[in-house]
Amino acid sequence: LEKKINALAGVQAATVNFGAGKLTVEHSLAVAEIIKAIEQAGYQAFKDGLNRRSADTPSPSWWRKPKTVATILSGAFLLPAVILEWSGAGEEVLMPLYMAAMILGGYHVAKSGLYGLKSFTMDTNFLMTIAAVGAVAIREWGEGAMVVFLFSLGNALQAYTLDKTRNSIRALMDLAPREALVRRNGQELQLEVEEIAINDVILVKPGERIAMDGTVTNGVSSVNQASITGESIPVEKQPGDIVYAGTVNENGALEITVTKLATDSTLAKIMHMVEEAQTKKAPMQQFVDVFAKYYTPVVIIAALSFIAIPTLFFGEPFAVWFYKALVLLVISCPCALVISTPVSIVSAIGNASRHGVLIKGGAHLEHMGSVEAIAFDK
Repeated sequence: LEKKINALAGVQAATVNFGAGKLTVEHSLAVAEIIKAIEQAGYQAFKDGLNRRSADTPSPSWWRKPKTVATILSGAFLLPAVILEWSGAGEEVLMPLYMAAMILGGYHVAKSGLYGLKSFTMDTNFLMTIAAVGAVAIREWGEGAMVVFLFSLGNALQAYTLDKTRNSIRALMDLAPREALVRRNGQELQLEVEEIAINDVILVKPGERIAMDGTVTNGVSSVNQASITGESIPVEKQPGDIVYAGTVNENGALEITVTKLATDSTLAKIMHMVEEAQTKKAPMQQFVDVFAKYYTPVVIIAALSFIAIPTLFFGEPFAVWFYKALVLLVISCPCALVISTPVSIVSAIGNASRHGVLIKGGAHLEHMGSVEAIAFDK
C-alpha cells in the first residue's frame, strides 16, 4: 500500500504504519491530495481526529454499498441472459445483457485494477479486467460476464464478513451505558462517560448497567458479569470488589470508585481486540493475495509469449495466436480461488453465530481446524 500511495501521489513522501487496528500514513503532502490518492487506490482515509465516522454510528448495510449493489445489478442482467442463451436466443439479444452485466459488475474491479497498474502492482483485479476485455475481443460474452460477476460476488461476500464484524463491535459498545450518575463536589451529576475521571464516584441503581470499571466503595449487590467473564451466575459484590463496565447490577444500589477511563475499560479492550481481529486475514486469504502477486504477471507474460513466439520465430498467423492468447487470459482468471475462501468463511461464521458462537475473524476460524482439545473453566 505504501508503494501504491507514493506512486499515486507522485512522490516518495508517505510512510505507512500498521498497528492497533489502524493504518497510519505520515506524509509531507497536502492532506486533501494524500486522501484523494488513497481513495483512488480503493480505500477510505480520514484525517486523524477529524471527519471520522463515529464508531457508534451505523454504517450503511453491506447490501446497500455501491460494490454490492453493482454485483446485484450485474446478476440481474446475467441471469436472464443465461436463460435466454439456453433457450436459443441470438447474439443480438444476448450481447446487450452480457455487456451490461460486465460493465456493472466490473466497474469497481477495473477501477482498482487500473490504479494498481498505475502504481506497478498487478493484482487479480487487473487480471480480471484484461480477461473481460479479452472475452469481449473474442466475442465470448457469456464467459466474460460470468467471470466478472463471480469476482464481484467474492468482493461482496468479503464486505458482508466485515459488516458482520462491525455489527458485533457495535453490539459490544451497546453493553456499556453512555452516561452515568456521578457524585462530584457534593452534587449528583449525569455525565457522559468521556467526562468521568479516575477516582470519581458513580452511583448505580438496581437493574442498571455499570458504566465504568471500578471498585465498589459502598453497597452490596449481585452483578451479572456474563458479558465480560462468561459466568452465567451473578457474582456477589461488596466493598473492595472489582466491577466492570457493561455488566448488570441486579438487586442493590452500589457506589463505585472509577479506576479506569472509558477508553481503558475491560470492555473497551475487548472491542479493540475484535477490531484488530477483523483486519487479520485467514492464512488461506493471505496465500491468495501472495499468489495473485506472482500469478498475474506470469499469466500476462505467458499470453504475450503466445502471441510473440509463434508469430516472430515460426511465422505463424498473428490472428490465430492472438485469439489463443485471449483465451488463455479468460481461462486463467482465478475466480474459484478468489471466491472460495470468502464463501467458506461467511458460511462458517454465519452458521456459528446462529448457534450463539462469536468468531472474530477468518484467521481464528482457520486456526480452529488444528485444534484437538478444548478446556472450559465455566
